[in-house]
Amino acid sequence: MDRKPDPAPYEGDVARIVLIGTVLWLASGVALLPFWGPLDDHGFLWLIGTCFCGAFFGVLGHAKVRARDRRAGRG
Repeated sequence: MDRKPDPAPYEGDVARIVLIGTVLWLASGVALLPFWGPLDDHGFLWLIGTCFCGAFFGVLGHAKVRARDRRAGRG
């Protein structure tokens, strides 16, 4: 059985995609803050932490993508 060739790398604006995802994680975390009490009462307080962890790792990912783009001469 022959192996299919690898697809071409995505050439779009990856930094913008990561930034949009990061903003969405942050907005979700902020939107959940007023519901801290009910979330805690029902055992779903981890949702707030997940949102802010997603935003944190999004910031790291955005920095990594920007550095990669600068090295490649795209930014």
